[in-house]
Amino acid sequence: LGTSMAAPCVSGLSALLLARYPGDTNTAIKARIIATTDPFPSMEYGLGSGRINTYKALTASPKPYFKVKDIILQELAGNNNKIPEQGESINLIISLENIWQTAHSVSVTLATDSQYIYSLPVNSSQYGSIASGEVKNNSGNPLVFLIGKLDYVRVANFSLLINADGVTQTIPLKLILGRRQLAIGDNVYA
Repeated sequence: LGTSMAAPCVSGLSALLLARYPGDTNTAIKARIIATTDPFPSMEYGLGSGRINTYKALTASPKPYFKVKDIILQELAGNNNKIPEQGESINLIISLENIWQTAHSVSVTLATDSQYIYSLPVNSSQYGSIASGEVKNNSGNPLVFLIGKLDYVRVANFSLLINADGVTQTIPLKLILGRRQLAIGDNVYA
């Protein structure tokens, strides 16, 4: 479905949710729709948060749900040209926004099976509590990875596993090695 069909579907779901949850704000309705979508394979090309699922949206209990707001790559060891390159150690600082229910114990784990990543010496970070609508980062406890052998520009796929109050969410990340870019869907971070 294109946007001309998606808009009335989302509008109709919004109306159903307002009828079911009359005390919810527009922000809460939007969060419920986004958090209950079903992902589909073309998600990696930045086509929103997924396909709406009316049943899940109407019946789901509120839970923490996160979006990546910003990513900062910092060279710990390297030539400081701000390009992730062979042999460099990189700090990964991720700003998360909690768009639904407040979370009291948020932790993040970074995983990869990329042949271009030598190791993940610091693959987990604690965020503590993140209220609904709040954005927090891990600048005090950044994730760290080491880049292995590169012959030219390569893409390294990562998974960001977020655990919050017993709820797990996975966000795919693509890091372009040998260039100043990291992509999450259609968002590219320099």
